Amino acid sequence: MISELFKSIDAKDISAFTDFLNEDVIFCFANWPQVDGKANVTNAVNAFLQSIAAIEHQVLACWQPDDMVICRGLVTYTRHDHTTLTVPFANILQILDGEIIDYRIFADISEL
Repeated sequence: MISELFKSIDAKDISAFTDFLNEDVIFCFANWPQVDGKANVTNAVNAFLQSIAAIEHQVLACWQPDDMVICRGLVTYTRHDHTTLTVPFANILQILDGEIIDYRIFADISEL
């Protein structure tokens, strides 16, 4: 699931990404305000993906305690001017019946 999730994000395939989400998902990205509900998350993530030229995740480690998945790695953002920014990230996902119900991304994207 995790490799497919990151593939969808790196491909900027919003439809494939949102297939992983529960209708009532809670989403927090960095220090942005929390977004509630699949439709609102779809809009927020789509807007972010349009603000960059490309994104690529390198997952370095992943743990799956109970109904959660915790990942850490590096993410490289390519800006529209073709410059890049690589930062460490950590994601915490809570899973219910195969769908993400709580999605938290911890990364410092202030230089983006």
